[in-house]
Amino acid sequence: MEPNQTYEPQTEQSQEVEAVKKEMDAANKQINGAVGAITIIAVINVLFGTVITIFPDFLGDFAGGIFDPAAAFFQIGFGLLYLGLAVGVSFHSRICAIIALLALVADSVNWVISGGLEHVNVTAIIMRGGLFLGIIGGLIYTFKYHTMVKRHEATVNREVSAAMQENKPRMPKGRIVAFVIIACIGLGALAYGASTGAFASGRNFEDWTEHTSGAVTMRVPSERISEETERDPDMPGVTILVEESGTRAVLVSLITFQSVLPHIQGWGLSPEDVGLLFLEGVAEEDDFQVAGWSEGTISGIRYHGVYGQFDGNPIALRAFSSGDDVYIAEIALLSEDDEGLIDLFFDSIVIR
Repeated sequence: MEPNQTYEPQTEQSQEVEAVKKEMDAANKQINGAVGAITIIAVINVLFGTVITIFPDFLGDFAGGIFDPAAAFFQIGFGLLYLGLAVGVSFHSRICAIIALLALVADSVNWVISGGLEHVNVTAIIMRGGLFLGIIGGLIYTFKYHTMVKRHEATVNREVSAAMQENKPRMPKGRIVAFVIIACIGLGALAYGASTGAFASGRNFEDWTEHTSGAVTMRVPSERISEETERDPDMPGVTILVEESGTRAVLVSLITFQSVLPHIQGWGLSPEDVGLLFLEGVAEEDDFQVAGWSEGTISGIRYHGVYGQFDGNPIALRAFSSGDDVYIAEIALLSEDDEGLIDLFFDSIVIR
């Protein structure tokens, strides 16, 4: 009977060890999946923020020529936060997993509020869903891991203790190297942005350059000027020229209605009335919130102006004429802190 008495305990111990190993393998698999999801978020934000810091015009065409000077800083900071959370979750931190999930929820809510669903991108939605599932799975298993540790911490089974020790949280060397590289890229971009003033691109009026178009000379924030020309279908012979110069902080435009005044002489309107008519059309747009109207002179030529907010950004326009042309000069800002640029811009305009 003695052999039977020693055989059963060994079987039970062996089964217990196998169960612990399976539990640990399942936990590590799910937690590593969460680390991967969090790392993806970190890498995307750090690299994206780095690109728009070093190449200011990267989003110019997509953002209408205006981009938040703090956005790059936020992108990189958000990425570095997630990088730190990935380190924490690598060591099975429940708090880090919770923060990672809440931060992703907050970011997704902000994405929806800011119009992320206006142009439905199935790939983006699927990707966010995958990240959510990965982090949630890891969060659940961080709790399960700590429950297992607590359950087996007083075990007298050496094999169980060895299995627990073998599966103790640790970071592979490859992951450490990758995280260090990502962190260096992000911190380097932040240092570059701070030292070169990249986060404040266009906010210093002294750095603006002079631009001449038709009868108008004005200061613009960037030497890069985009032009677009179209014919007015309602007035044959009239060409509309739109010129834009923008940075991440400010966008200025000059719209020229070339040879328009001869076409409206029979309307009984003065050139000033025509400019006001054009401004009223702009102010009637749904996203334009009018704060007030103005009038005065630029280089001795009378103008009408309107100012307010468009899509939540400060904006001001002035319409005036010279020869047969009517002009609308416009400045749009990202931040109300830069509203001093409005007067500086309009004061720089010279009409020949």
